[in-house]
Order: sequence, then structure tokens, then C-alpha cells
Amino acid sequence: MMRYLTKYLLFAAIAVTLCGCAGSKDKPKPETVEEVNEQTERKASKPDKDDDKATGDESKVSPALPVDENVYLELDYDNMTAVIVDGNEKMPVEISMGGSYEPDICKCDVDNDGQYDYLITECEGSGTGFSVYGLCILKKADDSYDFHRYPSSYFAEILEDRISYSYDTKSKTVMFDISNDNETLHHSIILDYDSEIEKVIWSDIIRIELIDGRPYLKAPGGYIYTDIPMPDYENALEVTAPIYIGEDISVTVGDITSDNPEKSAFILYDTSVAKDYDDIRELPSDYTSEQAQSDGCFVIGAMVHNEDRYVSFVNDYKNDKAAFIRVYQSTVEGDPVIYDLFYLPGSKDYMDAVYDPTICVIKDNTRDEYSAQSDRKITYEEYEGITDYKIDGQTYWVAYRGDKEKISLDSEDTFVIAFMN
Repeated sequence: MMRYLTKYLLFAAIAVTLCGCAGSKDKPKPETVEEVNEQTERKASKPDKDDDKATGDESKVSPALPVDENVYLELDYDNMTAVIVDGNEKMPVEISMGGSYEPDICKCDVDNDGQYDYLITECEGSGTGFSVYGLCILKKADDSYDFHRYPSSYFAEILEDRISYSYDTKSKTVMFDISNDNETLHHSIILDYDSEIEKVIWSDIIRIELIDGRPYLKAPGGYIYTDIPMPDYENALEVTAPIYIGEDISVTVGDITSDNPEKSAFILYDTSVAKDYDDIRELPSDYTSEQAQSDGCFVIGAMVHNEDRYVSFVNDYKNDKAAFIRVYQSTVEGDPVIYDLFYLPGSKDYMDAVYDPTICVIKDNTRDEYSAQSDRKITYEEYEGITDYKIDGQTYWVAYRGDKEKISLDSEDTFVIAFMN
């Protein structure tokens, strides 16, 4: 599901646009709960210059010369070649131009040797769901320039080598491991589609962006399903990494991070409000109401147990405090269904962008033997609030989206958590 978390990603993957040399960076999404563990707090943003100096790596030191922004590319229509225009100087360069996505250029000191060089992002090809960029470097050598090209395939191979994944069919969850020099980052994403994953590819959308004289790699991973040949990017993990250039013009990719950790629904279990509970995926298939009661779940059946957990959750919600509750109840046939609710208060990021409060609901219907096989899975939804909804003398505890005064039990924007009478 995850309609709110993934909506922006599909657009970004298909309608690829590149910023200018001193262009704007994508605004990072905020962490919605302060207690999220340290590894997921890392932002896929521009490396800090002081941190680069501390590494001792010459390729990561800030450029000695300022970026010269008065440089651009034009197409020589007579010869159908690309030309670098740098003041009064014009220099032909063998790169692709004239396609859907134009190249970008930056005049900067790529290797900190005190001489200006040129960085160019080259669009190698584009189409529906396909857009790949390579990186070209023109290195100053006496009175000429040496040309170096690193194609998109070079960066795709690095991503494929450093990002591994596994797939849990029960919960429809892809689990990624991103290997960096000093740590491995973990991300989990719930998929909408019920088909099996054949593979995850990184080669169809490769973006290179130039920001303040530095190149950055950005790419989403596309899912190839066994019954659909086209890659799915709606639930993709978007990754970002700085690109470093050595004195020998070798190119390496720095730490790979993800700018959207909130897409990983199960990261919520790493927050302090859920520290006393197991991840919902780890509960045994024969999990009983007695176990749920002992574990501190809000159990609803012939009798209600641990009602204080419900009261505490509602109070925290009203006071805008982060909260968690696990609800255990049975279908009319007696099969258990389990719902985990997280309340994430409203927040601001470092740019004062406001993010609304959110009710996150993880639903486990895997034990409902009377449901359709396709419905026996773990799913994720987001809502704007919770309330007690009364109709025809009955009271329902619901999560909702939209206008609280227009709640309808028949609406997709209303989820009945529990029947409270």
C-alpha cells in the first residue's frame, strides 16, 4: 500500500530531471520519530566538507578553486557535435546532445590540483521508465584536456555489487542490505503486488547530479516480477551516494544511503515506543490470545484485556506524543487478526518544512484462514487520525483520512480498528 510514501517516487523515477551545477538539492524527508536508531537518521545529502578533510583521502578534499558557473554546452548544428562554451573559448566534445534530457556541465577543480577541469553528465538514453546518465571528465593536461568517460553501466555495477536483497513472501517484504566501508545499512519495504520477485535491477534509471562542483549518484531499484516484464518503481528504494575523483581520474562511489527511510515500515519497531514488542513478522503462526494478553496487547474478544494500553495510546495521541499499541482480536470464525498502530507526531525538518501527524497501521491477516489467499498477508497503511465513531447505537474505534466529520465505514479512507461495544 504505502500510497503516501511512494507516490513521489514514481514521478521522480520516470520524469527524471537534473539540477544545474549550483542547482537545488532534493529536500530530505524527516525522521518521524526521534528514537529511530542512528543508522536510519543518516541523510543522503551532500558530504560535509570538514568531514572530507578528516578522511585524509585526497579525492575527497574540497576543491581548491571555486566553481565557475559561466560555462555551458551548445550544439553545433553544422557538425552536429557538442561544444563547451567557456567565455570566448569553444571546445568540441564527444558527448550526446539533443535528446529528451540535456547534459549538464560544471567547470571545477575535480582533483584539487589547482587547475580547472570540466565535469559533464551525459544522458546515454531515455524513454518510458528508462533514463541513464554517465559521467565525463575533461582533465586539464598542459594546453589540452584528457577525456575520461564513466558510463551508467559502471555505476549500475557498483550498486548491484554493494546492495543485496532478500524477499519474504509471507509479508511481501523486500529487505535490503547496503554495504559501505564501515557499516551495513538495512531497509525493508512492503510491496503492493502479490507476484514473486525475479530480481531487483539498478541499471534502468541512473542519475548523475552536479552540486557545488561535486557529482552525486542517485538511483531507484526496480523490481522485476515473474509475470510482469516491466520494472516496478512505485515501491523502489531510492539511494544516493557521493562520487569521488582521484588524482589519476579514477572514480569511486562513497557511502550509499537512502533518503527515504520512512518507506521502510518495519523500521518503526526500532523506535522506543515499540521496544517491548516483537516485530509483527516474528510472531508465531499459532499466536494465541493468552500469549497476546501476556505480551501486553490490547485483546478484544468475549472479554477485553489490557484496556489500559488503549487508554494510554489514546491519551498520548491527544497529547501529541509518540505511541504504539498492538491490537489482537478474532474474526467471526475465530481466526486471529493483529494490528499494530504507531502514532507519529507532527514534526519539522531542518528547513522548517512541516510534516503532519500520522497514524501508521501494520495489519497482519496471515492467520485468517477464511479469507482469500491473496489477502493473507501483512500490509501497511497511513491515516491522519483516530476517533470513536458512533452509528446506529454502535461504537467503532477507527483510523481515518480526510474530514473527520465525513467518516463512512464504507470508505477506503476509514479503517475499523475495533468494535468497542
